[in-house]
Amino acid sequence: MTGWAQKWDRKNLETGDIWFDQEMHQKGDKVVLGVKYKNDAKRELAKVIHDLATHPICIKFVSTKLCRHFITDEPTDEMINPVIEAWNKSNGSLIEIHKAVITQAYKYNEITHKFHPPEIWLMQLSRMFDLNIPLSFEKMNYTFKSKPNNRQRQLSWILREIGHSPYRAKQPNGWSDLEVDWVSPELLLRRFWFASVELPMLVKSGNRSHGFILSCLKNNFEDHKNMASLIDNFRFGTSDYDLGQKYGVICNLPGVLKI
Repeated sequence: MTGWAQKWDRKNLETGDIWFDQEMHQKGDKVVLGVKYKNDAKRELAKVIHDLATHPICIKFVSTKLCRHFITDEPTDEMINPVIEAWNKSNGSLIEIHKAVITQAYKYNEITHKFHPPEIWLMQLSRMFDLNIPLSFEKMNYTFKSKPNNRQRQLSWILREIGHSPYRAKQPNGWSDLEVDWVSPELLLRRFWFASVELPMLVKSGNRSHGFILSCLKNNFEDHKNMASLIDNFRFGTSDYDLGQKYGVICNLPGVLKI
């Protein structure tokens, strides 16, 4: 990787292009995982990345992480192997790999339950209840000539408040996919606070009725009747406070926190 650098300047800052500086490159042959690579300047890195990405251990590692994210914390070989097979048959096609992951997720849906990290939980609520987040691409588009406005920064603020701050994951592994790292009194209270206090202000004006919530539950859950019974006492209210009582309960039920 020696010789690769970023073209930094005051105008582009960290968004500058990546380029290869021959003078900074360590010349000579290199050995990576027992494979010898001859001196080939900037073409060396592409060859090494290709060999690492197609290595069986790398394929199994990534396949396991995908199954852990979508299926269960401890995926079995029976869950992982079809993803590896799809990888090998398609020569690493992301479309085919993710088709295999989704197929496995549906196959084991009745016997496994995956706890949502905050970001996935928030996006699920947004789609389920048609919330006013995230903004459309057009509204999120901005230049680097000025800072994003408050509405554009809103989603980042929400994620930070519920414990999943963007770009702040510890490296090199990033945010954890394991339930034990997300189930704590503080993080669960943050979700309850968000659903009770902040989420009602994100509900669109035409979706504030009790009937809308019931229709959302019916469209997304088989156990929608039992879930609806838990908020029946609040069915007549449409204020932010009333909606907060409803969403505070619904959004933190086991069936919503897990898939």
